[in-house]
Amino acid sequence: QKSFPVEDGSRFFVARRNGMVVGCVGLRMMAQREAELSHMCVRKEWQRQGIANRLLSQVLSHCMTEKVKCIHLSVLQDLHAARQLYSKVGFTSSRVMNLGSGCFLEYMQYEIK
Repeated sequence: QKSFPVEDGSRFFVARRNGMVVGCVGLRMMAQREAELSHMCVRKEWQRQGIANRLLSQVLSHCMTEKVKCIHLSVLQDLHAARQLYSKVGFTSSRVMNLGSGCFLEYMQYEIK
């Protein structure tokens, strides 16, 4: 895993296997020591091999170093594996938004102590 800074203080964390990018996640720094996790993606053929978990661990470690207090994310409720992973790591649901047509967006957060 490696991370790349972006001009606004955000970072992209990238997982590579055999020189190929197999997963990534973005982290946008916000005001008041908060951050937003976004664009978590692992190539289908590399899923269920712990890559997303390792990316999240790297993000959490970076946030602790940067003294971030809370990380936010949003995920579609029908993405069960993603929601399960976030919950396993320690994210909790803060609210659910009905987007219509049976589509729900869940907001989750992780409090760093």
